[in-house]
Amino acid sequence: MATVFMSFLGKGSCKQDGHFDYDPVPYQYNGRSSRPTKFVQAAEIELLQPKTFDRAFVVVTEESHRLHFDALRREMAVSGLENVVPIQIEEGFSPECQWKWFQEIVQHIDEEDHLTVDLTHGYRAMSIVFSNAINFVQRVRRVTLEGVYYGAFESNRDNPPIVDMKDFFIIHEWAEGVSRLVEDADARKLAGLAETTPSFQFGTLADRELTAAVTSVSEKIRNVDVHRLRSAADSVIQEIQRVRETAGVIERALLEIIEQKFRALAAPMDPEERYDHGYFLGQLQIIKVLLDHQLYMQAFTAMREMIGSLGLIPVAKARIHSSQGRKQRQKAEVFLAMLQFPPERWNFSGDRVKVCEGLRPHYEKLMAIGVLQRIRGFLPVLLNCRNGFDHAWTSSKETPADLEANGERFLHELDAIVELLHRHGVFDHPAAMDAQPHL
Repeated sequence: MATVFMSFLGKGSCKQDGHFDYDPVPYQYNGRSSRPTKFVQAAEIELLQPKTFDRAFVVVTEESHRLHFDALRREMAVSGLENVVPIQIEEGFSPECQWKWFQEIVQHIDEEDHLTVDLTHGYRAMSIVFSNAINFVQRVRRVTLEGVYYGAFESNRDNPPIVDMKDFFIIHEWAEGVSRLVEDADARKLAGLAETTPSFQFGTLADRELTAAVTSVSEKIRNVDVHRLRSAADSVIQEIQRVRETAGVIERALLEIIEQKFRALAAPMDPEERYDHGYFLGQLQIIKVLLDHQLYMQAFTAMREMIGSLGLIPVAKARIHSSQGRKQRQKAEVFLAMLQFPPERWNFSGDRVKVCEGLRPHYEKLMAIGVLQRIRGFLPVLLNCRNGFDHAWTSSKETPADLEANGERFLHELDAIVELLHRHGVFDHPAAMDAQPHL
C-alpha cells in the first residue's frame, strides 16, 4: 500500500514562434496560491502539502516527453516531489492503442494504494480511458481515490483554480451498490455509501429510512426470513415513493431499478394472514428471487417449507404472524413426513398420531386432485439437495452441477401445484378440519 500521484503531460499550446509550451502562472487551491509555474502538477504538489507521495508517474507521449518532461521533473522537485517516473504511451486512437494505454496505467497502481490524479492535460480520449482505469482499480485492487484534480486555466488565466473532481467518481460506487443489491441481495455497499457520501450528490439514496429498509430486505433474503420478507420489500417500496419527489435524475434512475426488483415481492403485513392463495403466491415470488440470486440453499429451504405449509391450509388456528399460529408449524413437519411415505408406512407416535389423523382428510383431497402425485415426482430430489447443503456436501463426490436446473424445475412444479389447488377451490373450501379440537 502506497500513496501514488499520477498525471498527464501534453504538448501545451502553440506560441507565436510556432513552438509548444505552457504559460507560467500561480494556481490557487483552498484559498492558497502556488508560486508561478508552467506545470499544474508542480502547483498541486506544493499546495497539497503536507501530504506526500511514495510514487509519482506522468503519462507522456514521445513528443511531450521530449518537449517538457525534464522541465516538469525539475519543477516538481522544487515543489517537494522527486523521482517522477514517465509512462510513455503510443500516439493513436485505435482500440488497440486505447487498450495499451489502459494496461500501462493500471500496471503502476498496486493493491490498496491511495491514488491522487491530475487530469488537466490528458486529452479527451485519455481522460475517458483513465476514468475507466480509476473505476477498475477501485474495484479490483481496492484502491482509495484521494483526489482527482483539474487546473481550470480557461476560467482564470492569471490565477487559475485547481478543482477536485473526486466526488463525481462516486457515481460508479452508487451504481455498483445498486447492482449488488439487485443482483446479489447485498445492501452493504449501499449502506456504506450512505454513511460517507455528501448529501448534495446522492442525498435521496442516502436517506436513513430508505437505507434501513433496503438493508432489512437484503438481510431477510439472505436469511430466508420468508414470513417477513414481503413486508420488508413493501417497506422499501413505500420509502422509495416517499423520497421520489426530492430525487434527482440519476437518483430516480437507480431508485427505479430497486423498485422494479422488489415491487412484485412486496405486500404489507397482515396480522390475520393465513395459508391461503395469496400466501403461496408470495412464497413463489420469494423462491424466484432466491433463485435469481443463485441462493440455492435458501431457495430449497423455502421450497421445503412451502410444501410443508400446504398441510396448514385447512388448520383454523394457523396464522402467519401470531405466536399461537406459529405453534401450528409442527403440523407442517408431520404433513411433510406423510408426503414421503405411503400411508401403510406412516409410523407416528404421541401427539403426532392425532395430527396425522386430523390431516388425513386434507391429504386424501390433495391425492384425489393429483397434487400429491406431482409433489412426489420431485420431492425426493429436492430433499436430497437440501440435505446436501445441510451437510456441506461432505457425503457427495462433488457439488451437483444441476442445482440451477433443478431449482427452476421445482419452481415450475410448485407454481403448477398452487394453480391446481386454486382451480379446485382448495383455498376457498378447505377440508373440514376446523371443527376438530386437536387442530
